[in-house]
Amino acid sequence: MRWFSILVLTVAAASAPAQNALPDKFFIECTSGSTSELLVFVDKTTSMMSFKTPWLLERQFEEDADKLFFYERNGDINYFSKWDGSFEFDHYSSWYPSCEVLDPDSRKPLFK
Repeated sequence: MRWFSILVLTVAAASAPAQNALPDKFFIECTSGSTSELLVFVDKTTSMMSFKTPWLLERQFEEDADKLFFYERNGDINYFSKWDGSFEFDHYSSWYPSCEVLDPDSRKPLFK
């Protein structure tokens, strides 16, 4: 039992940084079929999210171990989950369950 516990902790510790490692600049794209429903350029060096689709908008964000997030003036929290790739907008009552992190130059997925 002791060896099993050590194995579980080792695997969990090894996979956590890989899921949290995001580059300094990238796109987040959430699609439905072949249509982009949400396209966001993220620049971690300036802590800015630039929304390209479905509206033009810029927001300064914060980052923790689990998500990139920003608050609306009314207190709603909007966030991109690093763990499951979802994007949620409380203010707009929108949830994008499956998003991809894309290279800023080639727009190809960075993670599979």
